[in-house]
Amino acid sequence: DPHIRTMDGKAYTFNGQGEYILMKTSDESFVLEGRAEPTGEGNLTATATVFTAFAMAQFAASNDFTAMDPNSTVLHVQLAANNTLQVFALRTGGMDYVDITSNFTELSNTSTLLLDEVAISRPNNVTIEALFSSDISVRVEAKKRLLAVVFAAPVELMGETRGLLGVWDDNPDNDLTARNGTVLSSDASDRTIHFEFGLSWQVTSNESLFYYPNGLGPSAFSFPNAVPVFFDEVNLTSFASPELITACGGDPVCLFDGSVTGDIEVATQSMATEQTNSAEVATLDNQPPIINGSDTLYAF
Repeated sequence: DPHIRTMDGKAYTFNGQGEYILMKTSDESFVLEGRAEPTGEGNLTATATVFTAFAMAQFAASNDFTAMDPNSTVLHVQLAANNTLQVFALRTGGMDYVDITSNFTELSNTSTLLLDEVAISRPNNVTIEALFSSDISVRVEAKKRLLAVVFAAPVELMGETRGLLGVWDDNPDNDLTARNGTVLSSDASDRTIHFEFGLSWQVTSNESLFYYPNGLGPSAFSFPNAVPVFFDEVNLTSFASPELITACGGDPVCLFDGSVTGDIEVATQSMATEQTNSAEVATLDNQPPIINGSDTLYAF
């Protein structure tokens, strides 16, 4: 399930079914979008979703996203068969997306594919990293039945981000800022987050960066009226099997994902991903501060 941790560390679960803006800058010079689709046959019958594709691009600063042409290659990364990645690219000035999966899979863990304003690397067989000329980076990893994404940005973008990944300003209390500017309480229920925050960031047809096969479009993936199961409204242990309870060791994310997918492996990988992300956040929080000032150091 889309368990999201904002750039300020606010964690929440959003089971929207459709395509959403995960992050865009205030001047709309960069946009990252995610597609969430239903998953599995678990013990919980209400809709639950996972991320199955991401699309991203860099733009000339504008404030008119729908009218802009990207100044970088548009990348579309989606989950493919056998939990692998399929990659499409729309080159600057191009008219159609091109499947560049073969170019991607030919990369070693030390080589790079350079496209317009973006460098693509392949750290391992199931991960793609895209580094844009703005120093924004996006890492997408294929896991069993879903994709995970990590977004990183230079410090110059602090205070300039919006979307499901929140307002990056070291204040998690304003991360749940809806598209219309309404700020939800940081302790809002999952139901409130879903309807008043998450759905507000649904991608419109004019905003979509995704590749669509066979004449499909955003409407093929958009189901705003679907009501999911809400993480904070479920007695997890009442739905979890004894095997799942043992595997999860009481971890709520693990129990939830196992219950909605019916797959213990998916559940434990979610737990491992959350633990890895928490460790990475802790490491970053312990980095020394950047001090601006004179290049001359005086000692007395």
